[in-house]
Amino acid sequence: GAALCGGAYAAGIVAQPTWQPIFVDGQQVEMEAYNINGNNYVKLRDFAQTLSNTSCRFDVSWDAANQNINLITKTKYSGPATAPATSGSDQTAYVYNKGLLVNGYTTDVDAYTINGNTYFKLRDLATLVDAYVYYDAGSKEIYVVTEM
Repeated sequence: GAALCGGAYAAGIVAQPTWQPIFVDGQQVEMEAYNINGNNYVKLRDFAQTLSNTSCRFDVSWDAANQNINLITKTKYSGPATAPATSGSDQTAYVYNKGLLVNGYTTDVDAYTINGNTYFKLRDLATLVDAYVYYDAGSKEIYVVTEM
């Protein structure tokens, strides 16, 4: 690829579809997720929609003028509804290099763009909205808990 920003290359990396089941408060959910460098990344809007009826709900909007994603906690997701997961093959992921504001404050978390959608590390996203994530190595299942 062409050199950008003083020699850094905007090279894509491989994102493999996550095959592990994801549960939110005990219910299995369908969410488009990818494994990138050993971590699970979920589509931001899928996660917002999935948590919309929990205490960890949040809304998402795009600020085109400032090139920021705005995430507002404790607010019901306003849409649009997300399409069901269609992945099943490896995709190319690019480092997301625009901003993320949480309740108006700049937040630095790992994110990638895959097919025009932004994916955040599940653990980071859960932390931002006061949810808890744990992985059951025995069953190879991912659990998101919003009520302790």
